[in-house]
This record gives sequence, C-alpha cells and structure tokens, in this order.
Amino acid sequence: MTDSNTHHNAIIDSFDDRSVQARSLAYTENDPTTEFFYRPRTLTVLTIMLVGLVYVAMFPEADDMKTNIKFGTWAGTFSFLLFAMLQFRDGPFIRPHPAIWRVVLGLGVLYQMFLVFILFQNKRDARYIISCIDPSLGVPLPERSYAENCELTYDNVKNQLDIFVIYHIVGWYAKAVVLRDYWFCWILSIMFEVMEYSLQHQLNNFAECWWDHWILDVLICNWAGLYLGMKTCEYFEMKAYSWRGIKQINTLKGKVKRTVQQFTPHDWTKFEWGTTKSFKNYIAVIGLLFGN
Repeated sequence: MTDSNTHHNAIIDSFDDRSVQARSLAYTENDPTTEFFYRPRTLTVLTIMLVGLVYVAMFPEADDMKTNIKFGTWAGTFSFLLFAMLQFRDGPFIRPHPAIWRVVLGLGVLYQMFLVFILFQNKRDARYIISCIDPSLGVPLPERSYAENCELTYDNVKNQLDIFVIYHIVGWYAKAVVLRDYWFCWILSIMFEVMEYSLQHQLNNFAECWWDHWILDVLICNWAGLYLGMKTCEYFEMKAYSWRGIKQINTLKGKVKRTVQQFTPHDWTKFEWGTTKSFKNYIAVIGLLFGN
C-alpha cells in the first residue's frame, strides 16, 4: 500500500483517532485557498481575548455587584469557550469547521458543570441563580391541560395543534439522524408517551387524551420526524463523496455549490446497533434506551 493510499484510509476511518487529526491537514492540501482557516492562530486569538477582557473590565457599564457578577460570568464563559476552541481535540465532525464543534463540546462541558452546581442548591436559590443569568427566567410558566375534553372531534383536534407539533417533528428528526435505526427510535417514541402517562400527575402539560398520545404524537408527528430523518440518512449513505477545493473549480456556479456543500457532512457512516449480536451490545442498547 502506498503512502497516499494510507493517508486516504486515515481520513475515511472516522473512528480512528489519527484520522481525526489528519482530516484538517489533508483538507488544506486539497484546497490551499482555505489554509488560513485551518492553521493554528493561538497567539492571535489570545491577544484579542486579553484586549477585549481588559477593555470590558476597565470600562464597565455599571459598578454594582449584580452587574459585575453577570459580566464576570459571561467573560469566564467566553474565555473557556475560546480555550476549548483552541485546545480541545477534534471530534468526528469537521464541517463546516472543526473549531465550531470544539466550541459545541465546550458548551456541553459548561452545561454539565452548571447542572452539577445546581444539583447542590435548593429550589429557591436555584431559581434565583437562573434569574440572575436571564431576568425573564425563574418565573412560573403557564401550564395547559390537554385532557379536558377528549371527544374525537375536529375542533378538539384543532385546539391541540400548537408549537409542540413542530417540536415533536424536529426533535424526532434529529433523533433519527443521530440514532439511525427505525426500531430504536420507535421504542423511544412509545416509551416517551408511557413516561408522560406516569408524570401527568406532576405536570399538567403531560395530561393528554388517548388520541393525542398515540395518534397525533406517535403516529403522525413522531413518525413524520422519524421518516424524514431516516430518509436523510439513506440519502447521505448513497451519496458519492468527492471533495475538490474551491480554487480547483472553474465555474462560478460550481464554486457557489462547493461553498454550500461545506455545510454538509464530509462523509457518512452507516451504523447498526447489533442488539442481539452480543450481551454487551444488548446491555448498551438497553442503557441508552433508559438514558433517553
């Protein structure tokens, strides 16, 4: 096997640690016009960050404790995200740029740390802390019961249609793209409705009519999201991936198309959970089902 073939295989294998580091370097070789965006800029970014922090600290909008804590929290968050962007390892996602996904990982780490902190607060203090971040938070939300009149009529069905219909479709579309398995997603969809039954005595929003649970939610909204998500997976599985640099494309239409394709996956991995292939797989799938 030649060196070029070895390099190509390293890029294709998304589960090889070395391939993740080789991808961005290989991309600059194929498209030198984007080399600027893939080279280290640590000193430049740190200098800009320090100048910004000094400016905000020296010229504050107000000088009360609440404002100082708010600005300090946001400045600390911003500094950590910049550190994540510069120092975190690249993951399997490299489009449109690996740095974006490092920031996403940094946001996930911050969110987990915040949840751990909130875990040790009582309800009153937790709500106060959240209201300091955003004054619109910490206020009781209006709750609506969807089980007041369960007659299956046109008016009742129409009254049940709200923004949560969009949330159902988009949410299950995303789950299908991530999990990439019909059966897995269907089990999750059904179990979520069972969970709503078990918690409706605590949350009025979970109190729904039987046809709202099983027809509107499961058979229509969830199914629509799952179907579109799996069709998206099938499209990317069948698609041929051949990337050329923008400079290597002669036509304006081709350059625009290539720019748009930068926001699509670099490659696609068809994944099978193999639930019945081994006891380890079975336990992992069961754990993931309960975790979701």
